[in-house]
Amino acid sequence: KYDIIAIINNNRNGKNKSIKATHHFLRQDGIDNRGFHGWDKNENKFLINLETNKTIKNIILLCPEGKECIENINSIKGKYINKNINVISSGSEPWKESIFIFNKKKYKHSNSPSSGILTIKYMLENFPLHTIHIYGMNSIRTEYHDMKKEKEYIGECDRCIMHKTWKNTHES
Repeated sequence: KYDIIAIINNNRNGKNKSIKATHHFLRQDGIDNRGFHGWDKNENKFLINLETNKTIKNIILLCPEGKECIENINSIKGKYINKNINVISSGSEPWKESIFIFNKKKYKHSNSPSSGILTIKYMLENFPLHTIHIYGMNSIRTEYHDMKKEKEYIGECDRCIMHKTWKNTHES
C-alpha cells in the first residue's frame, strides 16, 4: 500500500510481527556511549523483528550535534554494510534551541524533539511528493518532549495524516 515505510527505535508496536519497512530511524541514547534506542550494543543487533530487519534498506541515526558516539556508529556501519546508513542531527544535547523548523515553518520549541517528529521532518524534507501517514504516534509521553507542540506541527502539516493508535499508551 505504501512505497516508503519507516520504523522508529525498537518499533514497540511491531516487535513481534514483520513489517515491510524501508527505513529504520534510531536515536542515540545520551552522549556517554550508551548506544541507540532500538539497538543492542553488546550484541550489535537491532531490537526489531528479524524479518522486518531484512526489508530495511536505509538506517538513519539521529545524533546530538557534535556529540555523536562514533564507536557505536562504526559498529553499526561495520555490521550492516549492505544498508544505506546516514547520520543526521537531533539538535543539541541538552536541548538549547528555542526554534524548531518543521515543514518549512518555524515553531517555538522548549524541549528536545521526539524521534517521531524528527523522522516525520526527515520524510517531509526528503520525499516532497509523498503524503506522510503516521501510525503509532500518540503523543502520550511528555517528560522529555513537547508532545503538545509536536501534535500542533503535525496538525498544521497538509501532507501529514495522523492515524489513531489502538490504545492510549506510549507502548502503542
